[in-house]
Amino acid sequence: MSERFGGYEKSHTTIGDAGIYVCRASCNYEHVLKVYHVDIPWQSETCNFDDKSLCGWKNHGSSISWSQQYGRTQSSDSEDWNSHTLGGTSKGGYMQVDAISQRDTDTTARLRSHDFPAGLTVCFEFWYRISGEGRAILSMILKDTCLSKETELLQITGDECQKWNKATVTVLQNFVPNDYNIALKADIRRSFHGTMAIDDVKISKGHCQD
Repeated sequence: MSERFGGYEKSHTTIGDAGIYVCRASCNYEHVLKVYHVDIPWQSETCNFDDKSLCGWKNHGSSISWSQQYGRTQSSDSEDWNSHTLGGTSKGGYMQVDAISQRDTDTTARLRSHDFPAGLTVCFEFWYRISGEGRAILSMILKDTCLSKETELLQITGDECQKWNKATVTVLQNFVPNDYNIALKADIRRSFHGTMAIDDVKISKGHCQD
């Protein structure tokens, strides 16, 4: 059974809940140890950021960060921005990095997913938009949670015609040996004056079709 919950159109569990669970208990000086193997009948999950929840994505940033926006953006460089999901309506949400103020140094902001188990071929897709002057980079980073090793899967630079564009990446089942998570990283150089946004992040089992 699935329902619309916290911005996701999915069941109450995610693929990140799959794995091995160890339960320890004590009763009358007897110790009990149980090991459970949990498999989630998972196919996909989609976050459109139309609700206040970030669907389990976590924001990591210092002087700059991803923020949830609704309807038309407030940035002066892109006054016609709207949600990719709902278009020209005040109800449509998306995540945005606003870099219109002056900065003395380069800075980054990350939006990180929950963990995914190894051994599955998974398709990651999302819509993005970059608008402004100067240099900004949007990257997709995979982090091995056991080894803390990061691998860049995708890098997008420059002004992509100031419109929504689709990005897709397939992570093969043998690509990473351990559980991992995904981060969408905004690399904002001090010369960049503009905005970067993402919307409609979808994670599904199998190869990407595009």
